[in-house]
Amino acid sequence: MEPVYIGSGHAGFGLKERLKHFLTDSGHIIEDMGGREYDKDYPNFALEVALHARKQGKGMLICGSWRVLHTEKQR
Repeated sequence: MEPVYIGSGHAGFGLKERLKHFLTDSGHIIEDMGGREYDKDYPNFALEVALHARKQGKGMLICGSWRVLHTEKQR
């Protein structure tokens, strides 16, 4: 199974943590690329998720508006 790269801004941290547990319990390999309760470096985490997912796997970015952005590698 391909890894899922996940990252968030500070406002999406709680949802990211819940998604990590759900996806892990569902058998997915999770790579947390950053985002903590106090981090405001969302663009940096988004870039890391995109770069890794582009090479292999899928990516999820969680922002403060509670929208989950899904990125999939180019085929």
